[in-house]
Order: sequence, then structure tokens, then C-alpha cells
Amino acid sequence: MADSIFPPLGSWWRSQGSQQGAGATLPAGASTTPYDSAAMPAGSRKFTFEIDYRDTSEARIDLRVNWFNDRKVKLDGPYSFASVTLPADQTKVLADVELPASTAPRWLPSIAVPAGSGEAAISSLKVYETPAKPNPVTVWDGAKEVPVAVTVWDGANEVPVSIEFQA
Repeated sequence: MADSIFPPLGSWWRSQGSQQGAGATLPAGASTTPYDSAAMPAGSRKFTFEIDYRDTSEARIDLRVNWFNDRKVKLDGPYSFASVTLPADQTKVLADVELPASTAPRWLPSIAVPAGSGEAAISSLKVYETPAKPNPVTVWDGAKEVPVAVTVWDGANEVPVSIEFQA
């Protein structure tokens, strides 16, 4: 998948728990967030949290948002906006989320492990803007319509795009 727009979880501020390489172990009641200098633009407001974890027991994490201005000064938060279960029989979860409404131009995630949850042993956390799903495009091959993928080169990768015709 994509690279994370935030530093590795192990380098985030933590209220409790411990760094485990690029990840962290967070007991119930713990929270963690990147430092203010990492605040990123809210962009499309749609983000994917890619969570790799150790499956010792089921845990739950609450995803929260902190709002910042363009000078990376905190305005408000944290506010919970999604809860994610880390099932004991898996080691990876993808959570596609949409940030709540705000006029703040930048944000930081925060993760809280609610009371009553098992320990969250997260080995890797990537947060990136959710890729847009391209609209279906077809072309005429001389006999029938056939589906095609339209992409553009951004200098490093092919990025899916959609075409919109306006009258």
C-alpha cells in the first residue's frame, strides 16, 4: 500500500505503553499522537489507517482527530470519530474513514485504547489519503464498448483518474 503521511507510531507521544521498534504496545486507557510539527493538510478528508498488529488477544482502538491551523498550532481536539476492532485471529486491519467536518486546514490522528479493551500491540501503522476510486470508462474498439483504466503519471507512480465531460 501507500507510504504513511505521518511518522512511525513508535516515535509518537504516548500517555502509557512502550515503543516496540516502529510500533508501540498500548494498554487499556493509553493514548498516542504524533507531535504537533507533523500536522498534515486535511485534503479530501478521506484516509486509510493500515494497522499491523500482534494477535495475542482482541483489542479495540478509537481513532481521534486533533485540528490544527496552517502554522501547525493546535486549535481543538482530540475528538473520537471511529472505533476499530483488532480481532485476535488476524494481524492486519484496514480502516477507511472520513474526518468529521471542520474548517481547520490541518489535522493529526490520535489513537486511544478504551478501558475494558485488551492491549493493542501495533507493529506498524500507516495513515494515507484513501485513493479515489476511478469512475468506469469505456472506449469503442470498432465493434463494441470495452472498459479501460485511465491513469496519469505523477512523476513517480501511475495514479488512477476519472474523466468528466462538461457540456
